[in-house]
Amino acid sequence: MRKFRLIIGFIILFAAEIMRVYYIMPFPGSQQSNTIHVAYFLHTHMFWFRALGLILLIPSLVAVFQRAGLVLRITLVLITCIYGLVFYLFNF
Repeated sequence: MRKFRLIIGFIILFAAEIMRVYYIMPFPGSQQSNTIHVAYFLHTHMFWFRALGLILLIPSLVAVFQRAGLVLRITLVLITCIYGLVFYLFNF
C-alpha cells in the first residue's frame, strides 16, 4: 500500500505540473479542443494538487526509504530530483 501511495503521489505531482503547462502553451494538439477552462482550473488550484501529492508522497517516501535497498533508495532520490527539476523549469 505504501508503494501504491508513493506512485500515486508522484503521478499527481508530475501530471499536475505538466498538464498545466501543456494546456496553456501552444504545443501540437494541446489547443485543438477548448481546454482553457482546464488550464485555468489547474492554475488556480495548483496548491491543492501539490498538497495532495505531497500528503500521499512524504509518509510513503519515508517508510519505503527506511526499508529499501540501495538501488531503490537511489531511484527514489533520482525521481524526487527529477520532480524538483520539472517544478523549477515549469514555474520559474
